[in-house]
Amino acid sequence: MSRTNKDRILDYLWSISPDWATNSQIREATGIRSHQQVYLLTQELMGAGLIRGEQRESEWVFWANETAIVAKENKVTRAKLPQNIQALIGEIGEKQILLRLFLLVQHTPWEVFHNLGETGYDILLLNPENGERIRIEVKTRQRMYTTGKQRRMVHFFLTDGEYQACDFLVAYFMDHNGFYIVPKSDLKQARSGKRTRWRFTLTMNKQDEPHPRFAPYRDAWHTIHPDFADKAV
Repeated sequence: MSRTNKDRILDYLWSISPDWATNSQIREATGIRSHQQVYLLTQELMGAGLIRGEQRESEWVFWANETAIVAKENKVTRAKLPQNIQALIGEIGEKQILLRLFLLVQHTPWEVFHNLGETGYDILLLNPENGERIRIEVKTRQRMYTTGKQRRMVHFFLTDGEYQACDFLVAYFMDHNGFYIVPKSDLKQARSGKRTRWRFTLTMNKQDEPHPRFAPYRDAWHTIHPDFADKAV
């Protein structure tokens, strides 16, 4: 099914979130020819609560409504993988990352452990020489089987408890075998009712490749600690 101009506008605003864009910038980025059509569509999307906007002097600016997408995901019932397959996908991601971290800490004082005793994170890096600890939360996603409509966005969500407990998110996107090492300070807050969640959203371009702005996170294992600055995994 071909994407509508509304889809193009939503995808673009999500790709630059949390930044905003004017109608002119949206028209240029999406390739929609008519400025008037962009104006009408952004007003319609804002009226439906899918995006947010405000008028600043002589022009409107718009940005993604993160609350709306979280609420929508909570309400919409989708066909899901069987629970045992979902668990297997999560286990594959954790084991992949454990292996890479094991290779990363070789010839350093660091050790890697699968966390079984504490809550809120999956993997612990420990330096026994000085007691320094780095806590890593792992999230794995795939789109090989999905009924979701937002195929150009891959969301990695953390609960507030996971956010508070971890130092880094390692987001594993199975379809591209891509590992994204994200400091928790770079995660975006997303509220759903009274719940607080935190997210890292990977957006795809027209070639179904991750947007270039995510390149600094991909395979950035060296950012976890200066001891790993010259290490390749």
